[in-house]
Amino acid sequence: MNGAESPLIMNLLLPLLVCLIQDPQPVVPLPADPSVKLDVVKLKNGDELVGHITSELDGYVEINVEDGATVGISRAQILKVLHNSVTVPVMAAVVRPDNAWFVLHDADGESVGWLHSSITTAKDGTFTVNEEYEFINGTRRYQITNQCTADENGRGVRCYYRERVSHPRLVGQMQGVDRMGSADRIENERIVEATAAGEQLVVTHLDGRGRSERQLPWSNESTFPLLARTLARQALTVIGPVSMFDPKNEQLVVSRIDGTGARQIMVDGARQRVGEVAVTDAAGTNSKNREWVDANNKTVRREIAGPALVAVPSSAESARSAVGVSRIQSAIVAEAEGRFGLWIPNPAWLAVDPLPAGHLMLKCAAYEAEVRLSLLDHMPPATVLDTAADSVANWFLLLYPHLQVDSRYRVQIRGRQAVRMSATDSRNVDRAMIDVIPFDNRYLVLICRAPKRAWNELATDFAFVRRTIELDSAGLNPKQQGPFSNRRGGRIRPPSGPVPAPTPAPRISKSGNPNNVRIPK
Repeated sequence: MNGAESPLIMNLLLPLLVCLIQDPQPVVPLPADPSVKLDVVKLKNGDELVGHITSELDGYVEINVEDGATVGISRAQILKVLHNSVTVPVMAAVVRPDNAWFVLHDADGESVGWLHSSITTAKDGTFTVNEEYEFINGTRRYQITNQCTADENGRGVRCYYRERVSHPRLVGQMQGVDRMGSADRIENERIVEATAAGEQLVVTHLDGRGRSERQLPWSNESTFPLLARTLARQALTVIGPVSMFDPKNEQLVVSRIDGTGARQIMVDGARQRVGEVAVTDAAGTNSKNREWVDANNKTVRREIAGPALVAVPSSAESARSAVGVSRIQSAIVAEAEGRFGLWIPNPAWLAVDPLPAGHLMLKCAAYEAEVRLSLLDHMPPATVLDTAADSVANWFLLLYPHLQVDSRYRVQIRGRQAVRMSATDSRNVDRAMIDVIPFDNRYLVLICRAPKRAWNELATDFAFVRRTIELDSAGLNPKQQGPFSNRRGGRIRPPSGPVPAPTPAPRISKSGNPNNVRIPK
């Protein structure tokens, strides 16, 4: 679409926009009874604490009660602990009003946009969750509004989604994000509105080509992803697996949102215990997005498009001014010569930098854990996988003499046949997983090591590393074409320091792709 066509498209859109943005017809409230199970700590003095138990040790129990406070009780004061013993409805009372601002960072760590989220509640118990965000990706500007409304029982009754993709007319506009983007050349704009009506969800789609309507099946359990994530986060509960209407992709998906997780991460260089909200597939295995919240239920970091686009807390005064100025750790690091790379699982992990060619390392200070990825270049090219694994097992014992390999089996990593070995120490304190992966007629060795006490908590991090390991140099160093060849995000930045440092991969895959933010599969 050229500049001359843009006014014509907008002239077609305006009357349609007016029709759709008008106040919708009243919707008859739908019956729903979503509920959550709570724990009970009965004290010897007769008192009872009701909420979610977050820690349970030999002499100590910690419980998060209804008002969000965390209470620690000695076992000497406790008469009985009852798990999941009280069922209460998820009412609007668990949804507290909120208003938060964030700066958006891409996978290189650069600040590329802002996000404003809010929750408003009404006297009748209904509430609305609203998100508005804007970011630059390559030469495109994305402006998105996502809103959903729930009834007094927390059931979704309506959602609204607006997306505008445009090209700033002037190169100077790329340095900051203009909220309205009024001078932009619009490439695409669409509005999606969905309203629950009985057992149907009426979905209206509006774009420059006109308006269309369709119906999808809708049950008492169906919901919207934005609403489900809000309820899971504030009620510390699990939503799903259940059918959710995703307005971004305009389809029903089955997802699971777990708001009961907890872990330690690094926030501004300090170790902090946080809650974790994980959006996964129906089985709860493959993570789509995650959010970390502090003891006051405030978000300390959130994934918008996996680690490729993350939100970091800011303020209304500084969120927009930080765009193009602030930066955080890159979400991906590449080997010094750009042959392979690792995605960083979450803020608990930091890349060790610099390292010589052929090596990458991530460290998790909160748990004294590490991930190492090394290229074995001393073996003949014809070495078979089992022989390479034997050599790695011997080499591993020299590197970690206190760990002994106790199992070995074949696995698939990124579509390649690999050998995985498990190792523990005689004191049953440390544990490690070693993967030997074919790579360019040689082999890579991936070591995930952690104290056994933290293994279960870090297992999802290690699975993420194995699932997203970059083994294709073309993926880390894509050939740039057209307007992307000279843009900031279109080239790898040169290594710094006397030893080549791991260098972030660019986020632009190729020109002509409307979804340039690269997300690990």
